[in-house]
Amino acid sequence: MEAVVVVPLALASSSAMCLPVSTPPNAIAFSYGQLNSKDFLTGGLIVGAIAPVLCVFWCQWLLSALH
Repeated sequence: MEAVVVVPLALASSSAMCLPVSTPPNAIAFSYGQLNSKDFLTGGLIVGAIAPVLCVFWCQWLLSALH
């Protein structure tokens, strides 16, 4: 039963992408010097708002299908 809470939480925590240092791919892209911090903000906020909700619903569907 703990997987119902832990799995969506772990997946949702990996969707924080609105800062250049939030994920290694963002840091690599930022290190080239062609992007500003605010370039990550719009897409990161959208992903940060939608991904946790999708993770919760997807995990609930998947875990209920496995039982």
